Amino acid sequence: MRLTWAILLVCAGMTPGCLPPSGAASMRIKFERSGGLFAGNTLEGTVDISGDKNAELKSGNYTRKLTPEETRQIREALQSADLSQLAGDLRRTDGAAGADQYQYDITIEMPSGETHTFTVGDGPLAPSAAAAPGVAAISGWIRRQAQDISKNR
Repeated sequence: MRLTWAILLVCAGMTPGCLPPSGAASMRIKFERSGGLFAGNTLEGTVDISGDKNAELKSGNYTRKLTPEETRQIREALQSADLSQLAGDLRRTDGAAGADQYQYDITIEMPSGETHTFTVGDGPLAPSAAAAPGVAAISGWIRRQAQDISKNR
């Protein structure tokens, strides 16, 4: 028991690298792509962002470090989006989207513990989502990552 507390105390305050540096907000973006032309063609990915320059995308055996510029762009898109509106299905449903498109279920876990879950597709966003700053940037970035993961499986 004493060893456990000693490890926790050392990790909590005295050993660099156990916790993110103070002021570095960690967040996670999870996504799952499903649908498309072939049944069962799912793909999952997770983006862990800690600090301003440390971010990594993982999907199975595929791992990629994000550039500091990419990390900055994601953070800016999330900050400009009204996250309270990122909920439910944000796809356009008036017939403008075609059949057999991919669906992306996205969960954003903020440093505060808030979680935002929403769905986008390959087609256009719903007008309310398209008008929200940052939403198109976030969904477009996730679609591009899914394409890269699919090519590198």
